[in-house]
Amino acid sequence: MTEDFSRNLRLLCSYYKSIADVCRRMKMNRPQFNRYLGGHAKPSANTLRRFCDFFGVEEHEILLPHNQFLRLIQVRPRPSSDELRASPETEHLEHLGQLGHQGLINT
Repeated sequence: MTEDFSRNLRLLCSYYKSIADVCRRMKMNRPQFNRYLGGHAKPSANTLRRFCDFFGVEEHEILLPHNQFLRLIQVRPRPSSDELRASPETEHLEHLGQLGHQGLINT
């Protein structure tokens, strides 16, 4: 779980300005967040739920093997620009859509 989770988490974080930005928005300790990104720690059930709520994915999705997670992100419906403006936490979805349309996300 840890390797796929950390790769999926890194992918989701890549749609933000920085890891520091994600930590700030989530109000999460940066050193602990880095342990999740590096695959050195497994999040608790509560922390996993926080990640899912923040990034707009389900628990079973973020735990998928990385290639399956990439495919899932590619086919996910795109929110409207009004929805993106209404929720700054979903700005990564717009970036995901752009990458999928440009063929930059490969499986």
